[in-house]
Amino acid sequence: MGIPSPQEGEFWQTHLSRHALHVFEFFRRIPVPIDPDDANTERAHLIGGHLDMTIVARGQVTVRRMHTWQEDKVGQKIDPFCGVAQIIYGSNTELRAAA
Repeated sequence: MGIPSPQEGEFWQTHLSRHALHVFEFFRRIPVPIDPDDANTERAHLIGGHLDMTIVARGQVTVRRMHTWQEDKVGQKIDPFCGVAQIIYGSNTELRAAA
């Protein structure tokens, strides 16, 4: 996963704003180990809720809400595939039999 280089004269904040959601959506779908030191640990999706861009400059801090995942609920595990159409593989005969 990569992003293109900024356009000539483009501010880095503008460049990151344009690509941040795509990057975070990509990583949102990858389950990561809860305990990276334990090979047998449970894996979970850890990116969710909302995406903020925080810019710290001399004398000021700004926070801009870039995205909210409405389907994520406090106290529930993040399911990045909630509401995403699923692809079902199988022959027509198998699919009819399963229906």
